[in-house]
Amino acid sequence: MSGLRHPHVIYVHELIDTPTTVFIVMEYVEGGELFDYISQNSRLSEPEAIRLMRQVLSAVDFCHSKMICHRDIKPENILLDGNLNVKLGDFGLCNSMRYGECLRTPCGSPNYASPEVICGKSYSGPEIDIWSCGIILYVLLCGCLPFDDDEMSILFVKIKLGKYHEPSHLSNDARALLQRMLDVNPVTRITMRELFSPALTFHPAVRSVTDEHESIRLEKPQDDDLEAASAVALKCSRFKPRWSMGVAGFKSEFQCVNLLTDTLRELGYKWRFAPGFKVYCRRDPSRKQRMQFQFTMQLYKMKYMCYLLDIQMKTGPIMPVLHEGIRLVETLKRKLKLSTLLN
Repeated sequence: MSGLRHPHVIYVHELIDTPTTVFIVMEYVEGGELFDYISQNSRLSEPEAIRLMRQVLSAVDFCHSKMICHRDIKPENILLDGNLNVKLGDFGLCNSMRYGECLRTPCGSPNYASPEVICGKSYSGPEIDIWSCGIILYVLLCGCLPFDDDEMSILFVKIKLGKYHEPSHLSNDARALLQRMLDVNPVTRITMRELFSPALTFHPAVRSVTDEHESIRLEKPQDDDLEAASAVALKCSRFKPRWSMGVAGFKSEFQCVNLLTDTLRELGYKWRFAPGFKVYCRRDPSRKQRMQFQFTMQLYKMKYMCYLLDIQMKTGPIMPVLHEGIRLVETLKRKLKLSTLLN
């Protein structure tokens, strides 16, 4: 992230590594989260929503040009400066893209995850960020999420179907854009090239917006009761916690392998190691368990003497595999925390 210089990406001034702590000196963004801005204003006008979305897309497209897939784009990870201009941040789940290679790790926030991500399918990268941007555009225009449910399995069904309510106040242009961005088929989903093409019709009020730092200020509601109601409306659909399948914080390869084998043994798995710190594991068939799951794990060395264990779902029914993966991750995190406290 320290190498990303763009008007709509939070700038990292300095990284300071100490034996116990990593300090990150970042650009100060005084406007707060986009989520809070939406909560205060409810749905935004179409010109304002498109203006903000153009800036988000500009930041995301820049990241893609640097072969970086963000993978966790949501209003909480987008900040606003004093002029209400976008600053994209929180690159904790980003990954490097390589030509001809696909990513597979399920990550991000469930409400913003694309159908191919929640199904455990491979993805190249840009298409899942575009889906997340489509969700944000819907939230900006409508003040609520297009796909939401307290039950994760029902939420996933809604996302895979791609059916959402289109309020009557949406213009035809906005409807068409949302339909292309929230296309459940990643192959036919709109691309960044199409999003920035002259042929794409944006709202007339923002066609001429090209200055990276132009801002459109909206007056805050004067009615306190109305403002409070607007905030509650979006908070009722507060986004789910970050959803990821991986564990970070290991101090050495030995610590990771030791805790991992202990966890797999406890949960009834057989495993084998492969070159390059890769582990293949499956449930022990001798235990005669009802469902069989297979996971692939890869250990990555990160900066500052820290290691990340990435866990990928390989085979099994999607929902049971997801719940089993979460159980595995939580058990491993608990053991890592205990090991850290003891040392």
